[in-house]
Amino acid sequence: MLPGPSAPVRPAWVEPCRIATIEAQPEAASASPSVLRLPLEALDGGELILLAIKPSVFSPLFKSARWLAVLTVLALGLLLSGTSPMGLSAERAAQLCFGAGLARLMLAVVSWSATWYVLTNRRVLEIHGVRAPRVTSTALVDIRNTYLSSGPHEKLLHLGTITFVTQHEDRTPWSWAHLQRAEDVHARIRRAIENALDLLPHA
Repeated sequence: MLPGPSAPVRPAWVEPCRIATIEAQPEAASASPSVLRLPLEALDGGELILLAIKPSVFSPLFKSARWLAVLTVLALGLLLSGTSPMGLSAERAAQLCFGAGLARLMLAVVSWSATWYVLTNRRVLEIHGVRAPRVTSTALVDIRNTYLSSGPHEKLLHLGTITFVTQHEDRTPWSWAHLQRAEDVHARIRRAIENALDLLPHA
């Protein structure tokens, strides 16, 4: 059993899609619109999806924040100084800086749109992409502990991050970042881990 109290789970809720429980065959997706975009081939036969969510819509902004801050300061510096080291007018150079920041934000949005966090009866998965998904997964029985945290930027928007620590020392902890209703999601994960451990054969 994992350390810490187990909180009661509220009715199924996930943003932006509702929680779905289906068998991991492609044809099953037709019965559940909320998982139509999931690459179900990433799952094993008979594996059940207990939870399928995406990071908060603010996640692209968080991931681009440093780029946006640096490029904005650079653009303002060019405009205030009236000079440009790139051989362009200060206004043109500032426009390029703002354009680069916008491009970085758009890339983060595209990455967010193809990212799923999935909890099954066997594993936790992070899936990037749909046509050729890149999957990071860990068996529930291999998870040593989970931690729920919330940085200052997340607290402002009532978001949280769940970090997974496995029993394999060669694997660094990894996280589901920027989740809405993170406490509810964390409670579901802990319950799934405990159920998976209960099903292990006992010596």
